[in-house]
Amino acid sequence: MSFPGFRYESKRIPVIWMLNLIPPGFGLGTIYAGGPRTIVILLPMWCVLLCQLTPSNIFMCYLVTSIWGTITAIIRNQDMAMRSRMLLSEEQNLKSVERSKEDDFALNTLEAKAREAERRLKAKNRAPAALPDSSVSLSLDPMERKALEAQERLEARARQVETEQNALSLDTTGNAYFSTAFPEPEPEPVPEPEPEPEPAYSFEPEPQYRYEPESEPEPEPEPEPEPEPEPEP
Repeated sequence: MSFPGFRYESKRIPVIWMLNLIPPGFGLGTIYAGGPRTIVILLPMWCVLLCQLTPSNIFMCYLVTSIWGTITAIIRNQDMAMRSRMLLSEEQNLKSVERSKEDDFALNTLEAKAREAERRLKAKNRAPAALPDSSVSLSLDPMERKALEAQERLEARARQVETEQNALSLDTTGNAYFSTAFPEPEPEPVPEPEPEPEPAYSFEPEPQYRYEPESEPEPEPEPEPEPEPEPEP
């Protein structure tokens, strides 16, 4: 295993030779170039150096470790450059992914229509307002001339507003598109049916009838009882 600093860092060769001098032949520069795994390979060299510690052995170990570290640094730097190029190419490929033809066509059409509408609006805004004829305006008195100029300005403004409304319109999805269609004429109003004439009414007062309760029948008189005959003596 190795630390991220040893993997993703370019190694400088002068630093390797300088680190191998502290102490000479110990191989710190080689460890810097190859990573911590290099210690396993340097262990036999350290054993030989401790057993036979002579100036010639120290110089030989320094030379071997420095050359070895230089080769390792060159290989790692090339690997890092290759990785960087691959990552950069992948990023560029992701950015340059081709969109579908329908999306390109819709986007190009929308941009073209928006540019055309903007160009026409700018041209209309830059166009000077139509002034009345000088011969006609000079022949009028100042009050009539001012009224004529005001009317011309109002008509020019109305035409400009109508052009702006027809130039740029929005569809239901919110996309802007250029429209040269004339406004649809308003439907003619349907005539309402005439109401039928109401029947004539006479305003003579109707006879009023008063309610009278029916009279109850009078009770018949009861018959008087006949006198009984007196008995004869």
